[in-house]
Amino acid sequence: MVVVSKEIGCGILIRTQREPDDADRSSNVSGKPELQPRSQDSGQASVDSAGQLSFPDLNTNPVLETDVEGRVLYANPAASENMLGVAGQERTHPLAADLELVISHLLEGKVPFVTRNIEDGGRSYEQKIVHVPENGSIRIYSIETTEVRRMERALRIAGDETRILAEENDILAAIGRIIASSLDINEVYAGFAEQLGKLVPFDRITISLLNLEEGTFANAYAAGVEILGREVGRIVPLEGTATNECVQARTGLIIQGTSGDLVQQFPQIIANLPSVLMSPMFYRDELVGVLHARSKNEHAYTQQHLNLLDRVAAQITPTVANSLMYAERVRSEEKLIRSNADLEMFAYAASHDLQEPLRMISSYLELLQGRYAELLDHDGVEFINFAVDGAERMKALINEILEYSKVEIQAIFLAPTSCMDVVERAILNLGASTLENRASVEFDDLPIVNADSAQLTRLFQNIIGNAIKYRGQNRPVVRIGADRSGDVWIISIEDNGIGIAPEYHERIFEMFNRLHSRGKYEGTGIGLALCSKIVQRHGGRIWVESEVGKGSTFRFTLLAIG
Repeated sequence: MVVVSKEIGCGILIRTQREPDDADRSSNVSGKPELQPRSQDSGQASVDSAGQLSFPDLNTNPVLETDVEGRVLYANPAASENMLGVAGQERTHPLAADLELVISHLLEGKVPFVTRNIEDGGRSYEQKIVHVPENGSIRIYSIETTEVRRMERALRIAGDETRILAEENDILAAIGRIIASSLDINEVYAGFAEQLGKLVPFDRITISLLNLEEGTFANAYAAGVEILGREVGRIVPLEGTATNECVQARTGLIIQGTSGDLVQQFPQIIANLPSVLMSPMFYRDELVGVLHARSKNEHAYTQQHLNLLDRVAAQITPTVANSLMYAERVRSEEKLIRSNADLEMFAYAASHDLQEPLRMISSYLELLQGRYAELLDHDGVEFINFAVDGAERMKALINEILEYSKVEIQAIFLAPTSCMDVVERAILNLGASTLENRASVEFDDLPIVNADSAQLTRLFQNIIGNAIKYRGQNRPVVRIGADRSGDVWIISIEDNGIGIAPEYHERIFEMFNRLHSRGKYEGTGIGLALCSKIVQRHGGRIWVESEVGKGSTFRFTLLAIG
């Protein structure tokens, strides 16, 4: 038996030839296999003396040989286990399937070989197919690539997952930017919903805010399919709703199935949206709402969709909570503004309307005091004096309240106003008090400011009047100055009076807040509150710097001209 060998790739190709004839026996007396020298063509097997090619019996990879019709002539041991048919009959092989076009290309001589990938029983192979012109056969070398293909598929899947993850992170980052870019919650809702649609498919999306004490919820935002009874702002009982399942579970949920089954389990569910995705919205450990995504398709959602919705819910919840707190604050402020306006209007009307009956009381008390004083004993005269004094103090109080109300209610007329003229007018109004206390009011060149002249006169008059009223042992001295600071003038009014303890520096600007008894100092407790209101209406602020026994300096800001 003649044996021809050739090294191909990583193995030795060996083929057993025909039975030897007499010439063979004479040339190989021993009858042992004879190894022929390796062919110089590394891509082809060597050829024996009869012109037949060697076959790789010992190669661990499948090797086949067919005729030009594709009929299998030989399969090495690695390929034999998959041979079809029986001995003596025409045999086929899965690795030799669909060769017609391949053989056609090879026989045309345009290509030296053909490569292809083929599957066999769940295994993958890469094949190199050549035409052997010496005997006209087709030789098929196959290398199993199942593990390589599996690794390639795993790499593709990993690459796809990495790409998808990167895209998801980009979209989540975009949602974060949208949330941070606007203080208008409606702009945030619209932008985030558009981005969320790239992550989670939905036909309707809602943000439901919870009132757990009442057992209800209301949609703060809704987009997509409109649902009767689920409009924004409409209050809906939690009982029997899918939302209640999420509230009870306090975790994200997927509820989906056929419409009939869902309606039977959740009577309040939206039948034409049989797939529901829900993520709870927690703010500072408090459940404040639920983010919903709903689809018209049955079984539309996966755990990955829920994971993404949970991340989006965590992103938007602080903004929603802050928006709620801001809206509540705005409502409270608006309510307070209305309340204050009503109160100021009432104070104005009451103080105005009380003046007439008070004048009547004062007039008749004065008549009693003048006409019947001689008929009354000492106690009677004292009682009338008390009544007259009370009426006078009430008149002063009503006038102060009326002035305070006017500051807020009446229109303010801002115009270039000379502080020099205003101070001179205020001193003139305080003429009697100034002369009585021998007070000195000193002031430098004061600026022109943007102010209401009448209100500014009252501001200076009240502060200068207080400086004279709360005098110390020495003659009252008041110094008025001004310093420019950016767009405002800081006006200072300094006195050498009794001073104010630091703990009262803010309280003195509150209504009816008196630091001294009426027996010691007259007043209504409204004067400095009125000053504070005037400064506020001019867009400034007022404060005091003082210590007991060291005088006081009142400062306030006014808009500069130019």
